[in-house]
Amino acid sequence: QRRKMLEQRRKEVISLISRNALNPQTNTPHPEKRIEIAIIEAKVQIDPSRTAQEQMPDIIKEIKKLIPISLEKMEIAVRIPAIHAGKASAVLHKFEIKKEEWQKDGSIVVVLEMTPGSKMDLFNELNHLTKGDFESKMLEKKL
Repeated sequence: QRRKMLEQRRKEVISLISRNALNPQTNTPHPEKRIEIAIIEAKVQIDPSRTAQEQMPDIIKEIKKLIPISLEKMEIAVRIPAIHAGKASAVLHKFEIKKEEWQKDGSIVVVLEMTPGSKMDLFNELNHLTKGDFESKMLEKKL
C-alpha cells in the first residue's frame, strides 16, 4: 500500500513539474519522461505524506543541477469572435484572468496569466470549441 501511495505521489509530482516548468533554452515544457529520469538520476526522495505542491520547490532545486529548468508564468492575450464568445467564456474562466474586455462587435478580448504547460490545454479547448476561429498573442513572461 505504501509503495502504491509513493508511486501515485511520484506521478503527481512529475506531472505538476511538467505543467509548470519549462526548458529556458527552448521555451517549451519538459516532457514528463525527462523529469522522471532527472528525479531518478538526482536520487530525489519523494515523501508520500506531503503534497506534490509542497515538494515541488525542493525537487526542482535538485533536478536543476541536471537539466535546465525554470518556473515562469506567461501572459497571453486571446480574442474570440462574437459567435463563440459566450461558450468560450466558460473555458477562459478556468484560467487566471488578468483583464477581460467585451468589444462592441460582441467579441471578447482576455489577457490570461498561465504556465507554459497549461497554454496547450487552453489552445486545445479553444480549438475544439471555435474550430480554430480565435486569435492569440504572447505578451510577456514573468519569473
